[in-house]
Amino acid sequence: MAKRAPEPEKRPGFFSQIKSLFRFTREAYPWLPWAQAGILVGGILLGLVAGYLIPPFQVWTLVLWGITGLMLGVLGALFLMTRLSTS
Repeated sequence: MAKRAPEPEKRPGFFSQIKSLFRFTREAYPWLPWAQAGILVGGILLGLVAGYLIPPFQVWTLVLWGITGLMLGVLGALFLMTRLSTS
């Protein structure tokens, strides 16, 4: 009988890597969770303000701009964490 090929080493998943990077960075910068929460809320508020100011004002416009602001806030928070972890 032929030998089976060894199973490839299982690498950690995406969220597991983000979690370990967060723990690693928080040790050096204890204020990191507060800054990330601030960036996230700021992104949502920026999206809501943009949705309110861009005509025509409709509820769906506000919701979609709020979601866009949420995504920008998540991007900004992850950007901050990766920049701090490499310095």
